[in-house]
Amino acid sequence: MFQITGVRHMYPEPAGFFIDRKKGHPHYTFLHFHNSVRLRIGEREIVTQPHAVILFPPDEPQFFQSEEVLLHDWFHFVGDFSALPLEHIRPCRVYYPASHEGITRRVAELETEFFAGKASSPLLSDCKLKELFIILDREMRQKEPISVNSSTVEKFRYLRGEMFSSPEEHHTIDSLSRKVCLSPSRFFALYRKIYGTSPLADLIACRIRSAKNKLAYSDDSVEAIAASLAYDNTTHFIRQFKSRVGMTPGEYRRRTRPEEKKEK
Repeated sequence: MFQITGVRHMYPEPAGFFIDRKKGHPHYTFLHFHNSVRLRIGEREIVTQPHAVILFPPDEPQFFQSEEVLLHDWFHFVGDFSALPLEHIRPCRVYYPASHEGITRRVAELETEFFAGKASSPLLSDCKLKELFIILDREMRQKEPISVNSSTVEKFRYLRGEMFSSPEEHHTIDSLSRKVCLSPSRFFALYRKIYGTSPLADLIACRIRSAKNKLAYSDDSVEAIAASLAYDNTTHFIRQFKSRVGMTPGEYRRRTRPEEKKEK
């Protein structure tokens, strides 16, 4: 049976936060990063796309660093991972599951059981942990290889640059796919293949980056910033910002502009 020894979901850390465990952790470590991080695997160092997932085995060196405020799901556990009937999920490999919301939800459930201390919580946590890995493995198994030629990559690179330069526009899958003469489903699949994330998730990340810049360097209100980035609903903007940055726009402004604290 697997035993959770530590767990948190949507856990925030400040910009610049890093972990450098040269001797690793004594237990398995599962990580799901909501934003990009610099990650070291053996002798290789990479910068991940948002929503990367990795499993470190016990005593494996761990290093990752986030330039922006880090938001991640994580848990430690003990047990015989090799006994799980998995075909595609292996330690020390980076995965980009499409159902990353499901990962956060399942880690939140593990966290609830871990701190609840109710009868049969260890047994239920064991089941939920196995479910998480089986769902991940099943998703990786169902992914079909998609070939992408250099001409298509160039079209997507140009489109992505255009999208990032105009985050205030109401981009949709339909409007974006028409620009590269592809069906919406084919466009979505190729975009995820090339960039490791969905088009709209990529656009949201761009809008959040732009919002962070405006909050730090302009005096525009949160409402005005939301409207300038194609958000028709300020509440929706605030929720989306907090889910990716780990704090509200107002909190981010106060943290990045110390003079705001003095005025308060």
